Amino acid sequence: IGFFRDGAEVVLLPDDKVAVFPFENLTGDPELEELGKITAHHVVAGLSWTEDVRVAAASALIRDMERAAASASEQEVAGLHQAGVMVTGIITREQDELLLQASITRVSTGEVLTTVEERGPLALEGRMVGPDRLRQRIMGAMALHLDDTHRVGLSNPPSYESYRGFLRCDEIFLAGLFAEAVTQCTETAALDSTFTAPLSLVFAAYVRLNRPQEADSVLRILETRRHLMTPTDLLTYEVNRAWLAGDWLGTLPPLRVLLDQDPRNATYFATYAMIAGRPREALDALSAGRREGLQPETADLNDYILLFESSWANLVLGQYEEALDDVREGRTLFSQ
Repeated sequence: IGFFRDGAEVVLLPDDKVAVFPFENLTGDPELEELGKITAHHVVAGLSWTEDVRVAAASALIRDMERAAASASEQEVAGLHQAGVMVTGIITREQDELLLQASITRVSTGEVLTTVEERGPLALEGRMVGPDRLRQRIMGAMALHLDDTHRVGLSNPPSYESYRGFLRCDEIFLAGLFAEAVTQCTETAALDSTFTAPLSLVFAAYVRLNRPQEADSVLRILETRRHLMTPTDLLTYEVNRAWLAGDWLGTLPPLRVLLDQDPRNATYFATYAMIAGRPREALDALSAGRREGLQPETADLNDYILLFESSWANLVLGQYEEALDDVREGRTLFSQ
């Protein structure tokens, strides 16, 4: 949520409403004059299909920009349409290809949330390939922006199709169906070679299945894609590499950084800390990640794992009453 000042009035700008402006055509080719507007309409159509996203009417934005001429910026026009996020971009030409670049910006502050780019053929018969690829990438970026659960870990915007596939394989993995997760995540990874998160889940699933050779083969693929990884992806990669080498203590430094980024990584850290023989560190992490005021209808699998690992750490430390408290709370929350 952001705020935008319209004269003396402060207007609430919701993050789930997006304004998409015509892309600026920098090709110098008069035949491509309308491609910027066409690309904007194409992106609007895609975002309209995305769950939880509302889109300002492209025709109204174009009309208001033309009326305002130089007197109002895109940011101001987006604010007047009560959009919390805006998409702007440019189109350039590189030999026989079109390069489309987009910025996704928070309207209230001018903060650039992310940038995406795609290429496509210049030839008329394939001219919409680039805009279609860009649309998928912007849809994925917006879905990720509104996803509080995965936003930290998936900071590199995937295509929307890949993002939806990742949510499915993440759900399967968390349900403990590791063989099915391998299949689903492998299929998802094939949809977008720039999106490394599904392959990380394939690795983790092979680990749970006690298949180290397959896990090593996935890690070798990830090694070739290090240049595509975000800082969060790289930290996960370092954890996986240390695990495969049997260096349990070596998993903890990158895990601490992940824990600092998001307290929901407490169970991830605690699992490796316990195996590394650091139960006190595991318990400290779990205490920081514990949610207060849980009820059976609000508790989820992560809460269950947290209580299980907390009871395990307390037992190892000889804190038996505390371990019993964890078990009692687990029975209350997960009696079904």
